[in-house]
Amino acid sequence: MSELFLTYDWEPPVEDTFLALSAVGEYMTSLYDVLVEARAVAMSDMEHRFMTETDPYGRHWEELVEEYATEKEESGFSGPILTRTGELRDAATSREAWEIAGEDLFFNFSGLPEYGFAHQFGASRTRGGNLPERQFVGLSEEAMGNLEGIGGRKIANAQAIWETGARGGVAGYYVHPGGAVQERLSSGRFGKKVK
Repeated sequence: MSELFLTYDWEPPVEDTFLALSAVGEYMTSLYDVLVEARAVAMSDMEHRFMTETDPYGRHWEELVEEYATEKEESGFSGPILTRTGELRDAATSREAWEIAGEDLFFNFSGLPEYGFAHQFGASRTRGGNLPERQFVGLSEEAMGNLEGIGGRKIANAQAIWETGARGGVAGYYVHPGGAVQERLSSGRFGKKVK
């Protein structure tokens, strides 16, 4: 009976491939940094709503009724719509309003002044006519594009980690806030920039 031995040299080595896959997996499962960046985009976009008096779709908010606009101006408030005291704008653009929970980023209405919900969705009133809808919660197309860019950078960084890790010798990676990826050597020191 004869024996047959088959040997194969993996290129790159199996261990390096496993370490690279592990590094990519670890990097991709950490979405917190992406959510923090997404929250900043959402907060900035929300601030834009109040500055431009537009909804997330770019439509201008309905003008104030003349009687209220006059009363507002006579009271010393001449700013944009929905910013008489700034309380609604400040609450809506705060970090607390944009909560990160697990793998989700969501807007929490509970911190808004009670009139915020009425402005977002409109309301029937017994005096002075109906309160028109003036949406401020939601993301514009531009903000959505920025979020897609954040996700794209995350994937590109994962690819750079894979390409570098598959060559071996890397213990981990550090992704700089600007998106650059740098090797983290097993000694704990930083290695060369990957991307």
